[in-house]
Amino acid sequence: MEKGLEDWCKKLNDWGFPPWMDLLCAMAGALAQICDEEDEDPELAHLGQHWLSNFLNRHPSLSAKFSPQLDRQRAYRGNIPALKDYFAKLLRLI
Repeated sequence: MEKGLEDWCKKLNDWGFPPWMDLLCAMAGALAQICDEEDEDPELAHLGQHWLSNFLNRHPSLSAKFSPQLDRQRAYRGNIPALKDYFAKLLRLI
């Protein structure tokens, strides 16, 4: 099951959609639920409190990264009043 999760994470990353930690836990929970239904063992359906960190430790090819915050210049580019002001000043210069 863990090899399948690792491959799934890598495939999502190749497609440009790296999985979030909660998405990984949800997928693992769904797979555990399926295993529980097939084997009728309720212990299989329970993911422990530290399952995610242990999973990432067992699979060093996967790593958890936090996305960087939006930098100031990039945020400034989406500011509509600032853009209008910039182009108004530009047109006055021409």
